Parts: sequence; structure tokens; C-alpha cells
Amino acid sequence: MIDWDLATEAAKVAAARLHRIHRAYTEPDDIEQEILLRLASEKPDLTNYGRSGLINIFIRMGNRYCKAERRRYAYHAAEFLYSTDDVRKILTHAYYTEQARNAMPAREDAHHDDIDNKSIAVAIWDIDEAMGSLSDGQRSVIEKTYLLGHDLTSAERVKLSRAVQALADTLNKANITGAAKVEVVA
Repeated sequence: MIDWDLATEAAKVAAARLHRIHRAYTEPDDIEQEILLRLASEKPDLTNYGRSGLINIFIRMGNRYCKAERRRYAYHAAEFLYSTDDVRKILTHAYYTEQARNAMPAREDAHHDDIDNKSIAVAIWDIDEAMGSLSDGQRSVIEKTYLLGHDLTSAERVKLSRAVQALADTLNKANITGAAKVEVVA
């Protein structure tokens, strides 16, 4: 038996969290609806889970939907969009690494789970260009974390989260290496 009130609340929270990561190509209402549709069709036994357990399960369910939406968007729009997870992976594994910076474009590499570009080098070039749009404080907290590996205060973690989101938004708005954005006029 599914407690639909609890499930609906947990799906709304999960969808909001996923939307913060995948906001360039999803809407929270769509994510929530997809989670609830899967729940209704699969009818898993969730009686032993509380609110936080349901949220974690729903995040996994919704994440599959978000990744599928991203692939659909990239295929139909012929452009790549970065999630905040992509930006964090690139900053963590490649951006400040000399070996990754020397990678030849158009070669596959081990740093791409979800990144559709041909090479991590292209993503690094995108971030190089987008970094210029960030404030000095945002660049500073990114460097403190990903270049220097220092621990952050609670306030700095919030600032880092906002800086990474701003970087992803800039990358997606500018669509630096992707095809030109086309506006549809109705």
C-alpha cells in the first residue's frame, strides 16, 4: 500500500533537488510527474521507508528521467548542455590538471560519464571562457576548493554552490562550443 500523500511530498522534494542540477533541460513539475507515474506503474513496496528514504529512492528514479531528457535535448537541439554535476566533475578531475589540459580534442577519455563532448579538452576550453563571467569571489572559492583542495566554511560551501551554478548557467546560456541557439517565434 502506498501512502500517496507522503509519496507526493517526497516526489516534490526530490524533483526540486534534481531540478537544481538539471535545470537547463527539465522542469520540477515534469520530474515530479515522472516519479509519480513510475511509482504508480511499478508499485514497489515502500512501506518500510520514511520521508528521507523515499526522497533518496525518488531522486534515483528522477535522475534516470533527467538524464534521458538531457540526451533527448542534445539530440534534437544539436547542442550540449552542462549540468552542475558535469561542471563539478570537470573541475575535480580535469580543469586544474595539466595532463587533462594537454589532451587532444576529439579523443575519448575516462573523465566523461555523461559529458557528450568528444573530449574533456573541449569542456575545459568552455570553462576557460566562462570563468571570465564569474566574479573574483566566485573564481576564488572555486580555486580554493578544486585547485588548492582547502576545506570550506559553511558560508563558503554556499558560495561555491552558487558559483558552480553560475558557471553552468553561463556555459549553457552562451552555448560556447555547441550549435547556435535558435529562437522560435510563434
